[in-house]
Amino acid sequence: MENITIKISEIIAEMLSTRQTIIQLFKDISSYSEQEIILDFNKVEFISRSASDQLYKELQKTSKQIKLINTTSNVDKMIKIVEKTQFGTKRQLYKVPIMDFDNKHLNNFLQTI
Repeated sequence: MENITIKISEIIAEMLSTRQTIIQLFKDISSYSEQEIILDFNKVEFISRSASDQLYKELQKTSKQIKLINTTSNVDKMIKIVEKTQFGTKRQLYKVPIMDFDNKHLNNFLQTI
């Protein structure tokens, strides 16, 4: 199977900070005839949380086989952080009573804290 290597730092930047950047990258990838794509993150020092989230989503949607190589520890950590948030864990919500105070009662309440 033929593949193509995309050097992210050369065609995009050493810092990936927007969703739009990742969306455009995957639009370009979809036009390639090759089914195996290697994304080379050599020299990419930073990926924002939003860009990493979009990368995760695009990787899930594509029918191509995509491999990430040469990720720095910073990039790798952010991708793993985002990956952990993708499994639909529900947050626990707590009901907190809302209290109304006039100035006198507010001052008294604050002194008890």
